[in-house]
Amino acid sequence: VKQAHWNTTGKNFIAFHELLDEVANRLRDISDSMAERAVILGGVAKGTLQNVAERSSLDAYPDDILKTGDHIRELKERLMAYGGELRDAIDAASEAGDEVTADLFTEACGIVDKDAWFIGANAVED
Repeated sequence: VKQAHWNTTGKNFIAFHELLDEVANRLRDISDSMAERAVILGGVAKGTLQNVAERSSLDAYPDDILKTGDHIRELKERLMAYGGELRDAIDAASEAGDEVTADLFTEACGIVDKDAWFIGANAVED
């Protein structure tokens, strides 16, 4: 999201630029909550850039696009894919009997779905 924030140009630049900062902050908060939950459960939060890049199932974000419309498409696609992964995580946590973690994933999924909608709404022309 910050890649798009730093490298977007086009119509409604400032509004989109500011929205991306808000989305990045919400994603950071989600990551923080998940890392803390992992540690509470006795795990290790593996949040280094190398670990995250190695384990991510999302396609790498293109670093050569500048137009807002291209960023909208790329971000919405990735947020929707992440939302799908969160839904799978909700099911897995529920099946494991860990409703607290399922609730954490449910809250995160709602935030991600809303951000995908917010970003996608920028593509709508009146």
